[in-house]
Amino acid sequence: LVHSFIQFIQKEEMWSVIFVLVSNKVILALVHPCISLQTPPQKSRQIDLKAQRSAVLGLGCFWEPSESLTKVHGIRNTRVGYAGGKPNPTYRSVCGGDGNVEVVKVIYDDDIISYEQVLDASLEIAKPGQKRQYLPLIFAADDDEQFCAQQWCDKESMREDGLKSSDFRVERASTFYLAEEYHQEYWQKQRPRFALLASFVVIQTFAPSDSFLSSPEMNRAITIITQVIAAFFILERLFNVQVREEPLASLPSLLERKR
Repeated sequence: LVHSFIQFIQKEEMWSVIFVLVSNKVILALVHPCISLQTPPQKSRQIDLKAQRSAVLGLGCFWEPSESLTKVHGIRNTRVGYAGGKPNPTYRSVCGGDGNVEVVKVIYDDDIISYEQVLDASLEIAKPGQKRQYLPLIFAADDDEQFCAQQWCDKESMREDGLKSSDFRVERASTFYLAEEYHQEYWQKQRPRFALLASFVVIQTFAPSDSFLSSPEMNRAITIITQVIAAFFILERLFNVQVREEPLASLPSLLERKR
């Protein structure tokens, strides 16, 4: 097997081998959206469920903040959805101005990171806009959470570009609508697909004319895979559109834990 592999390298060029290996990984990411080029973070199996808390935050377009917040120590998971507007929203209705806001639901370990620290991290990565859909908002589920959120807003923390904690508004809400599945872990799923398409452009532009990568068979394969990616992109937006309603989780013992 090793001898055959060495012969293949010598025959084709090393970068062809790298392309094949990477393509296999990317195709898996295309077929199974849960797989990506990124290695998933290793999380401890022993998690104290009593320490789990959630925060629902409007931070602008939810795709990037939902990924960035997973890199913060103590944050276990993020999900994206809608809150603060008419019942039973969809992405189309939210873009049409139904009053809902694109939000990130942050699940975090209260023994590792506090509610205020989650808000601090959110301030750093927020990219709010002028439309209500993208406003910087903190959705509170009860009086305690509203009080703590308002205290944080009143601190007047500010990042380098001038966005301040006081720019965030606190609103009460009781329901979180989990967004369509194709929005969940959006960039983790799209990045490998875009990487594959970019590799095709590089191959067709720079591959030597006598290389296997410039052969008719390779060109046909590139065309087929590109069509599959385009079809998958369209189909997941036509059929994978269920929005699920769930309670806006509260922080019932937030003040009590401070005393």
